[in-house]
This record gives sequence, structure tokens and C-alpha cells, in this order.
Amino acid sequence: MIERVGWPIDRLGAMLAALAPMADERHAVAGAEPPKPTDDARATRDQLGRWLEHHAGELGLELEPIQVELGELERSLPRLGPALLLLGDGDDRRVLVLERGGRSHVRVIGPDLARHRVAVAELAQRLAEPITAPLKEGCDAILNAAEIPPARRDRARQALLRRRAAMAPIEGIWQLRLPPEAPLARQLRGERVPRSLALTIAAHLAHHLLLLVAWWLIGRGVLQGRSDFGWLLAWALVLLSIVPLRALQYWQAGAAALRIGAVLKRRLLAGVLALDPDELRSRGIGRLLALVIESEAVESLAISTGLIGATALIDLAMAGWVLTRGAGGGLLAILLLVWVVVIALLAWRYTQRRIGWARARIS
Repeated sequence: MIERVGWPIDRLGAMLAALAPMADERHAVAGAEPPKPTDDARATRDQLGRWLEHHAGELGLELEPIQVELGELERSLPRLGPALLLLGDGDDRRVLVLERGGRSHVRVIGPDLARHRVAVAELAQRLAEPITAPLKEGCDAILNAAEIPPARRDRARQALLRRRAAMAPIEGIWQLRLPPEAPLARQLRGERVPRSLALTIAAHLAHHLLLLVAWWLIGRGVLQGRSDFGWLLAWALVLLSIVPLRALQYWQAGAAALRIGAVLKRRLLAGVLALDPDELRSRGIGRLLALVIESEAVESLAISTGLIGATALIDLAMAGWVLTRGAGGGLLAILLLVWVVVIALLAWRYTQRRIGWARARIS
């Protein structure tokens, strides 16, 4: 099954061409296909890796070789994608194009360009086979001495092999991602930041809706002069439902902040490495340190302020809707809008003063 969804060495050029749409449109040329690996490139895993990295860079992709310990392999596979995995030896070698997956299965793009589901345990066992194969004879001797029943022998052998080779590195893995100079929006989509932000906003909106329902239940009982146990139970259940929504909101907001920060750090590091050494020599240590401090402040403020601003807009919209339904009608909503405009003008004036102060300080 795994060999069937893997790309043979002769078709690695077609594989990279199929992955090219992930890259920047400036690099992904229609119909462009790197040549087949030469005999020298096939000789060793390192040479094949350099060939893949070189031709992936020409298509606007970046391959980073990584190592995963065997003991962490099964847990790491669902989070590795998108990545390339090298399987087998000699002419039978195959390359798997791995996408992100769940706990038990991952998705693999096969030579037919279709997505196939592969069990994580089966894939981990296949990757670990070159390391565990020489240890099987010794493990069988231990199992024979311990008189393990045949029905439990396979499971005990796998557990013993994982234990003995837990620290062994699994090589032939390359993580696939966009280069730091790719458009920022494409990098954020590749890190699934829009999905995390959408879940954060949806959880925040659902939290406010449930809070309104809870107040409606309490207000209904007070205005009608009765408090049935059923309505109180419904009120308690609504409040309990808010707890997982808040947990989901903060979890997804934290995940989005981490991913945005990682993208910005990679972009900043690429920019620093691309600086002209002569330009760096003309600057003092203090100016370079100031750049690092300022970039850290911009990153933290941009992430935190962006998330707070998105949820604040939802809060304002919900508050305006509630005010239109209250005793004051639309008048209170208009007053809220006027106050928001006043605050926006004050914030704009403060921002201009802050920009002038920052320029004076930096100069």
C-alpha cells in the first residue's frame, strides 16, 4: 500500500512540478519540470537530498532536512506535513509526499495526484524498519528466554524494538514550505492561520450569543414573577456551555499567535541574512540592538492588537444590536456609534504623536 502511493526516483521531477502550485506564482511556471536525477544524485541519500533542495528552490519551494527520533516518530508524523519521506533502498526507493493528518491516519499525495489515507502506525513501522531489522534477532532471543506466548509475541517484539531504538534518528525527511521571501498571505495560509482566526472569532461570537441567551432566561423569569426549576437548569447549562467555547477561543488564538510569530521570525531572519556586510560594518552595535528590540515590539504588538481588535469589533456589533433592542431603541445605538467615532479620532491623534515621538527617539 505504502509503496503504491510513493513516487519512484525517476518521477521526482514530476513530483516537484506537481508541488509547484504551492509556491509563489512567479516561480511556478506551467509545464516546467526539473530533469530526472542523475546517477550521481541517486548514489546516496545526501546527494539525492541536495538534488531535491536545489530543484525545489528553482520552483519557489524550500526543503529543510530534519531528523526525528524513532521513539517520537509515530507522534510526530501527523504534524510533519507537508513533507517528503524517503523510503526503501537502492532502485526500490520511493518518496512519499506527506500532508498533515489526524492521530491515526495521514494523507499522502500519490503519483496519480490523488490523496490517499495511510495509517500512522503502518508508516512509522515502515520508516523504522531499516533500524529495527538488525535488532529483531536479539529481541527474539529475549522473548524466547522470557517464554512470551505466541499470541502476544508480535506486540511484545514491537514494544521491545521501540524501546531499544528509541533514540535512533530517522533520516530522509524533508519539511516542505514556502521560502521566507514568498508573499506573507500565502505563508499564513500555509500555516493555517486563517483557520485558527476563524475558529477564534466563531467561538467568541458563540460565547456572546450564549451569554445573551443566559440573560434572556433570567430576565424572562424575573419579569414573569416565577422561577421554574427547568428554566434555572437551562440557564445553568447555557453558562456551562460557555466554558469550552472560551477554552477553544484562547487555544486557537494562542495557536494563531504562535504561527504568525513563526512566519514573522523566519522572514526577519531571512532579511537579516540578506543584509550587505558593508552596511552592517557602518552601523554600531547600539543601532543593531535597537533594530532587534523594535522588531520584537512590533511583532508582539501586531499579534496581540490584531486579535484583540478582531474580537473588539464583534463586541461592539453585539453591543449595538442589544442597545437597539432595549428601552432606548436606536438612540442608544447612535450614541454608542458617536462615542466610538470620538475614541477613533483620539486614537488617531495619539498615534500621530506616538509616531513623531518614535521617529525622534530613533533619530
